[in-house]
Amino acid sequence: MSQERREAAAVRFDAIIVPRGAEARAVEQGWPPPRPDLLAVPAGAAAARGLGAGSPRAAALVLGVCGALDPALRVGDTVVYARIADGTAVIELDPDLVAACAGAFDRAPVNAANVARVVSSAADKSALRAATGAAVIDMEAAAIARALHLRGVRLAMVRVVSDDAAGELPDLRAAYDDEGAIRPLALAAALLRTPGRSIRFVAHVIQALRALRATAARLSLSSDGPSESVR
Repeated sequence: MSQERREAAAVRFDAIIVPRGAEARAVEQGWPPPRPDLLAVPAGAAAARGLGAGSPRAAALVLGVCGALDPALRVGDTVVYARIADGTAVIELDPDLVAACAGAFDRAPVNAANVARVVSSAADKSALRAATGAAVIDMEAAAIARALHLRGVRLAMVRVVSDDAAGELPDLRAAYDDEGAIRPLALAAALLRTPGRSIRFVAHVIQALRALRATAARLSLSSDGPSESVR
């Protein structure tokens, strides 16, 4: 990255928010200390309950993986969200932070849609794209954005694609409990029911987590430390 580009992309976050487990570990490995506070939250709507009361206070970055609805996106691609569709509502993210993160990867921001559970079939992904116009989906975006907007926290979201639009996933609807925690037995049963899909799914998750580490490392170079307002 040139000095000019690094200066243009430099932003300050006082917290990084990431789903707990493998995604949080990938970010920890990719973003060396000193780093902003790392908040590992549950999956899905329960993510908002994992934010706590004190942090973030000024500007936050959400990292993690997502599913692709746009057929042009491939597993391992990094995407920067511009806005999130959640039912009939559209949540706009901070335009300056969005532009800075997009500049770090030389790519245009995309529209995302929030979903309540993992979308497994290619047909359902296609229908969601037609209904929302979104390029990607995840389960935490809307809950986190709403909670932080109420606090006046500026927000950017950067995700890595872990399944493409054409991919058929195992049926993971029962794999998470109401608190966003994985049910190990339910996950194992889902993977065993469709071994072909499961092998592909696991391989793609591993690829995406590797890319997430690289994404965190790249963003650490364009981040300028904690937000000034909390110094």
